[in-house]
Amino acid sequence: MAVGILYQGSARPGLGWRTVSRFDIAHLSGEKIAPAAIAQFHLIPYCLDFSSRSILFSAGVDPLKAMAAEFHYAYLRSRTRCFVELCASSIRVPQHVDFPHSTLLFSPGRCGSTLLAKVIRAMGIASFSEPDFYSQAAINASRADSMKSEDRHLLEIARKFLISPWIRSPHPIILKMRSHANRAPLALLPDQGDPPKVLFLMRRFEPWCESRMRAFSSTLQDNIGLYHIALNALLQLQKNTRCLLLDYDDMNGKSLDWANRLASFLGCSFYKSAVEDVLRQDSQAGTPLSKDRLAGDLPTELREEIVRVWRQRAPRNLLSEVGLAHYGSV
Repeated sequence: MAVGILYQGSARPGLGWRTVSRFDIAHLSGEKIAPAAIAQFHLIPYCLDFSSRSILFSAGVDPLKAMAAEFHYAYLRSRTRCFVELCASSIRVPQHVDFPHSTLLFSPGRCGSTLLAKVIRAMGIASFSEPDFYSQAAINASRADSMKSEDRHLLEIARKFLISPWIRSPHPIILKMRSHANRAPLALLPDQGDPPKVLFLMRRFEPWCESRMRAFSSTLQDNIGLYHIALNALLQLQKNTRCLLLDYDDMNGKSLDWANRLASFLGCSFYKSAVEDVLRQDSQAGTPLSKDRLAGDLPTELREEIVRVWRQRAPRNLLSEVGLAHYGSV
């Protein structure tokens, strides 16, 4: 590994839900750091810099605790006190190492994906909740309508660094995406040879829209657009990957048939009691999205408008094509 740049400092306060960037760091004056000094740190990819073909790593944060956090990028922001930047051209990823496969988990957000990530951990599989350099990559690819080979190489290096502590895992490593990933889902798929496995979690539009409005004060029109993007991402993935589609309503039901399908898809087993314990919890307790911190129920008039507009504008042909025809029923 070549000389890197060490930045002393933390992420700026008040970044909220903003996607990660090198400009998150409060102090950008850096100093060169030798390979021997870099080797003393646990390096966790924080963000990508496509213009300089480099990766900015969080240094010195426990990767096991970061993996288990409700939001990976938020945990790094709150815990990191120094960052290391390395150029992709100077990073040597071992070619003889057989990295475990990564399975990406997509969703439109606000549909239980954080809960699903915790269920997967209860099944004994490492599951990262929103390593946000994937959002960067999706936004970058969507602007250019494709991803350059150099950018894909940068993303692949970051993925391998992220999962390297689990190099001996017999199971795939789950990487839960933010909703930005739906803008360019195929560009994010790892280079693993065979058509990769992916997970996609969906929720009926009406309760999903209400949930987003309570959490983010989003508009009905914005939500319709984001939902269409998610459905189109699902269609692309169904055509190009081995995609397991899961339904939020099933996760809230009494049956664990969906969990059995998930375990079979991932090649693992699970204890019913462990999954049930997770399902009883508020998956986002202690975060700004915990149930006790969300806005109250929407006014009746607004809820009725959501139903009315969805009845008029639901893309029923697309819903039927992806196997969700019942989402468009009146």
